[in-house]
Parts: sequence; structure tokens; C-alpha cells
Amino acid sequence: DQVKQNGHAIECRIYAEDPANQFLPSPGEITLLNMPQGENVRIDTSIDRPETILSFYDPMIGKLVVWAPTRTEAILKTEKMLKKFVIQGIQTNIPYLLQVVQHDAFLGNHISTKFCDTHSEQLLLAIQQQKDKIQKGVPVIGFLIHSLLLNHAPSNIWDTIGYWRNRMMVPVKLDHETIEVEIESYSGNEFHFQIDEQQFQTRLISVHNQILELLINQMSYRVYVSENNKGQGHLTISGVHYDMKREDFLIDTEFYASADQGKDAGSYFTPMPGKVIKVNVKPGDEAVRGSILLVVEAMKMENNIVATHDAIVELVTVQVGDMVDTDKLLIKLHDKEILKD
Repeated sequence: DQVKQNGHAIECRIYAEDPANQFLPSPGEITLLNMPQGENVRIDTSIDRPETILSFYDPMIGKLVVWAPTRTEAILKTEKMLKKFVIQGIQTNIPYLLQVVQHDAFLGNHISTKFCDTHSEQLLLAIQQQKDKIQKGVPVIGFLIHSLLLNHAPSNIWDTIGYWRNRMMVPVKLDHETIEVEIESYSGNEFHFQIDEQQFQTRLISVHNQILELLINQMSYRVYVSENNKGQGHLTISGVHYDMKREDFLIDTEFYASADQGKDAGSYFTPMPGKVIKVNVKPGDEAVRGSILLVVEAMKMENNIVATHDAIVELVTVQVGDMVDTDKLLIKLHDKEILKD
């Protein structure tokens, strides 16, 4: 008998990769994993809990498959499931996929193998626009409440009586911006914050498995929050991801400094853990803009480290066969004029 179509199915492949950085693989430690469930929803994956994604394997984490009677219903269900599919600690293509299924061309079934090449710039812009729609105070408050609950000590009289006797300012880093939060009151599940002279009346409805249900100024939010052992936090709201950190906590500052020290225009660092498979230059060589200095293999991909300007090679810290971690200094270049002086 001839096979007959029965409804519509959509498959989304979830990858540990960064769409904003040319889909570069993003290995590392997963700090939170929440996989959606529902009728006619299937997830094919080899992981069921937070773990480390290694650079030696394919970056695909799993597949989300949904079915519905019509294409429109399947798209809506896919969007809903992607918003509940939360992976924190590494970059993934989930926000990108979320914008794909909401794009007018996809909704109108105007798709081809060139869809991403044609629309990628617009999709990446839509990710940022979606983030801009959410008031900055919402993720900041969500992360701060998570932090207060995580670090709450019953013996601390400051916590016991609430913060109403002496207002407290807490600096919270939201992506690359530091926001000062004033805790005006905090008692039980009721919180009162002020950010830039705006009031935020907040109630904690529930908390379970790093998922907070919040009521902020009479608006409901589901917030997914996690932190690694270095104090770096991650937060997700409706498929929108933020990097978070409390800047009033003294934690392992060496960890953060190592990722930023010496990152001038002539220093080249490892984009991810991997293996050096090719070194094309040595100290004293002339590097031409656009030339490949060395190659790092990670997640079955060859990642070219390319000279961004004409210069002279001052230092090469690795050789073929070396295993390297993220942010390791690989090569240092100096401008020709500097060396002449």
C-alpha cells in the first residue's frame, strides 16, 4: 500500500556551538540541563544530567522531535518546547533554532538548503532584539533571588530579620553590564528591589531544580538559574540566555583574570580545548594578514588561528601534538614598527 502522510513532524538538532561566532563548537561543563516533555514530543540524546561536553567528539547533544496534526501546530509546539529546552554553562544553538521557527520565511514554508546562509544575520539580530524586549531588572532580580536562597544561612540575623533595617546595594553583572540593585526589603518569599529608581515588587511563587517561578510587578516569569564552582552564573527566560555574576562576592579571581590578561591585538588564544595539529610559523617570521598561523582540532573540526594584521612573530608557545585548554596563549605578534624601535 502507498504510505500516507499523517500530520507533521519537526526535528531540531541541538548542538554545543556558538551561532554568533561562526557556529564554533562550544565544549565545556553543563551547569543546568532541562529537557522538555509533552505528548508527541521525543528527545534523542546520550545525556540525562549536567556533564562535561568534550572537544574530542561531535558537538551534537541531541535531537528534539515533535509531531502535530498540522504544520502550524507542529511549529507552535516546537517553539514551546525549545523555550523549555535549557542548557546552561556552554553555548548552544537553541536560541538560534527558536528564531528559525519564528521567522516569516520559515512560517511561509519558503525554505531551502540556503536558508541559514540567507537569513543568519537577521536571525542573530532577532536573538538580541528578543533579549532587549525583556526588562533588564527581570533577569537581575531572578539571579539575585537565586543567590540569596543559595547563600542563605539560618544563623545570619541579617537574613532572619530581612533587609528592611538597613538597605543593601548589590552589584550584579548582566552579560557585560554591571547593574546596582538596592534591596529595600526581603522577608520570606516577598522581596522589594529598586534599580535605577524603579521599584520591583517581587514574590517567589516556587523553586524546584533550579527553576524559579516569580511574580515581578504582577508579571509571571519562569527563570532557570545555575552557577559553576567559580561563581559564574547563567540565567534563561523564555529561551533568552544571560551570563550573570554577583560582583560583591570574593571568589577565585585568578580564574577570571586568566581569561583577560594580556589579550592585546597581537595575542592569540585558544578558542576552545583541543589539539594543535599544525604550526605554520616560528619566532622571527613575518605574518601576513589573513595567513593561517596554526590550526587547533576540536570536536572533529579544524579551527584556523588567523593573523588579523601584518606583524612579526614574537612568541610561539605550542607545538604540534600539544593538548590546549580554552584561553591558552598560543602566539604573540608584534608590529614591525615596534620591533624597529
